[in-house]
Amino acid sequence: MKALTPHLVKSEESFIASFLERSTGPSELVMRVGPDAIYHLPYVNTFAAQTFGLKKVTLDDPPLSWDDLPDSLAQYFSSVFEGLASDSSMSMPILEVEEPRHLAFAVKVQSQKLKTTDGWHYWFHFAFSDVTPWLGLQEEVMNARKLESIGALASGVAHDFNNLIMAIQGHAEFLLMTRKDDPDLTTAMERIVKVCTNGASLTRSLLGYARRQSLLMDVLHIGELAHDVIELCSRSYGSRYRIETDPALVRPVEGQERDPPCSSWVATPPSAIPCSMS
Repeated sequence: MKALTPHLVKSEESFIASFLERSTGPSELVMRVGPDAIYHLPYVNTFAAQTFGLKKVTLDDPPLSWDDLPDSLAQYFSSVFEGLASDSSMSMPILEVEEPRHLAFAVKVQSQKLKTTDGWHYWFHFAFSDVTPWLGLQEEVMNARKLESIGALASGVAHDFNNLIMAIQGHAEFLLMTRKDDPDLTTAMERIVKVCTNGASLTRSLLGYARRQSLLMDVLHIGELAHDVIELCSRSYGSRYRIETDPALVRPVEGQERDPPCSSWVATPPSAIPCSMS
């Protein structure tokens, strides 16, 4: 490395002192490049040395070279100097490093130049401020906006789905009123109305999610649920299986208090397997 002239040494000391007076970041380093296009780091403070795994450098120490930079920092500076060559007023991109842990830094740069008989000499002061928590908050905001979009979509789908269900349920209820003498049709229509009721409950849940409403808890009667599943299995498997149920497992009567049966089943887990297949 070619030694600096006394004039350059004095100028460098003045430039670095000026940089440090106007600095805003806790981690700082200064990079110098001369007419030979070789980069040196005449100043690296303690925070920058600890953050990027560099050696602390003061004006009394030999400067670091480009080869002393970690790969992530070298790649960052390469892109920065390439951008500054075409636009000296460009905004500094965020610096992200993965080792020893993921960190993100906002970067500010100051520069000075001096012309000598050899050509131009440039000094660049880089100040790094840790913005990792801010980026995490920004990601949370983006996720919240995504959830809002999903909620709006769910609301629209729920409205359309509810309209379809109401049309099906209306026709089924009409047939129930006009074709009471047909037991097979009545049974089928009752099943359709029940499915539509369950679908309407689903749309209410979707709308509640979209509007960020608190969902209400309701009592689940295990006997009613088990009978619904048994009916489904009977239609699906036909006569291939015989399903036997525990006599204690009964459907609730309209207006019957539902809490005791539910509590009874929960309190006696072995009894919660009320049917068997053979």
